[in-house]
Amino acid sequence: MTTELAFSPTPLLEIQLTQTDGTIARFAQDDPALVRQILDSLTPSKLFTVPHFVLGGDGALSAFATARIERVDLIAAQLPSWPYLGGATAVRELTEERFRAAYDPDQATANRQEAGDKPGITQVGYTELWTASGHRVFWEVEVESRLMMRADFGPYLQSLFGAGGLHAQREGVGVSILNPSALTRVVFHPGPPVLPFKAWPARRL
Repeated sequence: MTTELAFSPTPLLEIQLTQTDGTIARFAQDDPALVRQILDSLTPSKLFTVPHFVLGGDGALSAFATARIERVDLIAAQLPSWPYLGGATAVRELTEERFRAAYDPDQATANRQEAGDKPGITQVGYTELWTASGHRVFWEVEVESRLMMRADFGPYLQSLFGAGGLHAQREGVGVSILNPSALTRVVFHPGPPVLPFKAWPARRL
């Protein structure tokens, strides 16, 4: 499948659309006013609620079926500070290598027990997200301890899979926005202190 390219060497805004078959289409905008127009019209939590994406310029128009878009990356030096899902204060995308180096299960459990559900204390958790194309995405999430210790994790799972988009800071510059409909599996490290209602109690092999 042909990848569409329309970018200058250093665009003010580069847009990358990764499709569920693994192909990536790239677009760019260098006009500050048009960059602002794009960003002002964009809300990550609602990005994938439209049936299709349309991008046009240089005499061409490209349309994408939203259901076949896995993620959208916005690469720019300055982007708005959009709120994160579930009250998180920061969400950062990591490489698998950095995730393996950062996450210590024993230390994470000890930190969670020490913090408990006290207000004002921030904890760090990690999320592993599997996409329809077979890729794995790793997130480092900062969230208030009382939210991480929430007694009922079910509503959070519903809001995650039902969201119109999930965003994180990319490694380097920019923001990545995942399509929840393109997620096949999500693993939380560490898991919640209490299993959600109707969850099957079983360990991973």
